[in-house]
Amino acid sequence: MHSSRPLRIGLLSSSGDQPELIPLKSWFPILGMTVNKYVKCYAHMMPEISDYNFRISYRNIEYLNNIQDIEHPFVRECLLANYKDIKSLNISCLSSLPSGLGMGSSGSFAVAFTDLISRLEHKQQLSSYDLFINAYKIEKRISNEIGFQDHLHAAYRGFNLYEVRFNTNNDIINFRPEIRIRPIRLNTSSIKIINEMFSLLYVPASSKKYRDGKLGSNIRKDNWSANQLSNKYKNIINLIELIEAQEIDIKKIGNIITNDSINTKSVDGYNEVSKTLYELENQGLIFGGRPLGSIGSKFALIVCNKNKLKVLKEKGYKAISIEMEIRN
Repeated sequence: MHSSRPLRIGLLSSSGDQPELIPLKSWFPILGMTVNKYVKCYAHMMPEISDYNFRISYRNIEYLNNIQDIEHPFVRECLLANYKDIKSLNISCLSSLPSGLGMGSSGSFAVAFTDLISRLEHKQQLSSYDLFINAYKIEKRISNEIGFQDHLHAAYRGFNLYEVRFNTNNDIINFRPEIRIRPIRLNTSSIKIINEMFSLLYVPASSKKYRDGKLGSNIRKDNWSANQLSNKYKNIINLIELIEAQEIDIKKIGNIITNDSINTKSVDGYNEVSKTLYELENQGLIFGGRPLGSIGSKFALIVCNKNKLKVLKEKGYKAISIEMEIRN
């Protein structure tokens, strides 16, 4: 049995996507899309006649007899929280892209594994909402600083504006948000342009200052104010209007994405990526872009076209195009 969940790109920063940072009864907007790169999990029960009861393969391979000894934090916590009676399991995890890109691979894995183990053990297909809730709550046990946008994208999939609201303190404590979803409206021509517009750029950083400890941490630590959320909405609505327009203006889209990233350009740990984006934009090689992922990431989302991407590669930059996930 297997489960596959897509990676995602956030077109604007959604750092601060933690329940405790969002004011009660205030909608928190997230704009992004899932892409045609996936995290896949495979699993089956093993007969209890070998030297080990659990085999878990990811970047490491574990052979164990007890759930509590599993090193992979999400697998261990998920099984301990909900599936203690499982006696044996063979699990394999694969990803189309390496981790640490800022494309939500940990959240995609969490949702894929939650879906897989629920169907395997209980023969139960969880709803998108329950997948989102259950996967995030397990990750929250591992790290209190984790945000929920990755799990949201992986659970619901598509190119959407998500709005998340907590109406009571119990909603925050138990993580039971209200969710509104507004799909982005695209025609065939728009889809083609969007699929040629976004690329992933690798920026080799010279500093290793944030490779340990900081990687994976959420940038924002302060509570959102009403004014900040209002400005966030304005940026998102402006971007949606450009994307849904009859004629898509790539330059304006790149400009909005760049301007949104200004607040992160001064954050120590993003300097090298931000500097590279600034230089590429000044040279006319990209229309805009922003750092991806948590502090210490070496990747950026760039807005360009096929010709500019070709020139970037000819100049020695490592970049790949990213296309939307198209589901039948």
